[in-house]
Amino acid sequence: MAVLFSDLNRRKKKWLVFVKVLSIWNNPPKHPNDQTIMILVDETRQRIDATVPTIAIKRNFPRELREGHWYLLSEFDVIPPSLPERNSDHFYQISCNRNTEVDPVRPKSQSEFFNCVDFFSINNASKEDKQFVV
Repeated sequence: MAVLFSDLNRRKKKWLVFVKVLSIWNNPPKHPNDQTIMILVDETRQRIDATVPTIAIKRNFPRELREGHWYLLSEFDVIPPSLPERNSDHFYQISCNRNTEVDPVRPKSQSEFFNCVDFFSINNASKEDKQFVV
């Protein structure tokens, strides 16, 4: 049964979650040691960072992951955040592996999931607010 990002923890190894790709970088990776980086969102608007090593892209991913599209993501690792520049404030990060599978699905929501932030809030951000990209 599919879960939400709020259910993710490090104790369990087999996960199934519906995700929308908000942003994706370095897809496909240009060098063997590179990784694809994504911002994913679930149907409750919660975001999480995700990384995909080249080996996972070549094995089980659709030929083209696309921003704005929904997927069923399974068999991934839940790890502490490891990216130097975080794109979400989620307590964990998704790390895809050679067993991760990604299957296109119908949209779970029509929302674009944008979080608009006014300039004053950005200019006067607290230290905690500056820990991830807006």
